[in-house]
Amino acid sequence: MATTLELAKYIGLNGTLSTGALRVPITISDARQVFDRVDVLVEPVGGVGVQWVSIERIKLGTFTKQPEGSTTPLMLANWIIKHQADQAKKT
Repeated sequence: MATTLELAKYIGLNGTLSTGALRVPITISDARQVFDRVDVLVEPVGGVGVQWVSIERIKLGTFTKQPEGSTTPLMLANWIIKHQADQAKKT
C-alpha cells in the first residue's frame, strides 16, 4: 500500500503514455492507490482531457518540457492534505 507521500511524488511529473501505436506526452496531475496498484490521472500536453491509468502504462521522464500551469509546492501540499482527509474518512 502506497503512502500519501509516495503517491504525491508522481504529481507534476512528465512522461509518455503508450496506447496502441501512439505515444502521447502527458503530465500527471493526481495519484491514487487502487487495490495493489497505483493509478495516476494524466493530462495530454497540448491537448485536452484527463484519464486515470495504471502507472505501469507511463514511461516517466520521457517528456522534458514543463507544461504551462505545472504543479507548484502549494498545489502539492493541498493535494497531500486532501488525500489524508479522504483516507481518514475511509477509516
